[in-house]
Amino acid sequence: MFDAKVAEQGLQKVVRRLEWQDNVRAWLDTSDVYLHTAAYEGLPLALLEAMGAGLPCVTSTGVLAEAAPLRNGALIAYEDDWTSLLAYPDERRTKAAACLQLFAKYFTAERMALGYADHYERILEQRKAA
Repeated sequence: MFDAKVAEQGLQKVVRRLEWQDNVRAWLDTSDVYLHTAAYEGLPLALLEAMGAGLPCVTSTGVLAEAAPLRNGALIAYEDDWTSLLAYPDERRTKAAACLQLFAKYFTAERMALGYADHYERILEQRKAA
């Protein structure tokens, strides 16, 4: 679906799909938009990395179904018209800011560690009460 849309829109010269990369941050730092092309995946770490890098992020509805609360104006489904992000820098900046804000609210290492700690404390409290 992704490759077909890129070809249909004539975007082969401006959209690159990369294979596995060891130095992901270097690629994120030189990108304008992050396209996560998996048809389905729980909550991909690559998507979180791109959000943390301050990129507008496009992913499939299969991924968004698992991460529905994350869409909230930040993530875009590639089944929708994400190609406008390529032409309109203001729209790119707005979506990038929304992704970065979402990342900062839920997915920094500190936030996630605190979330896990709270979860483990609740489990321990339930065991004590049982």
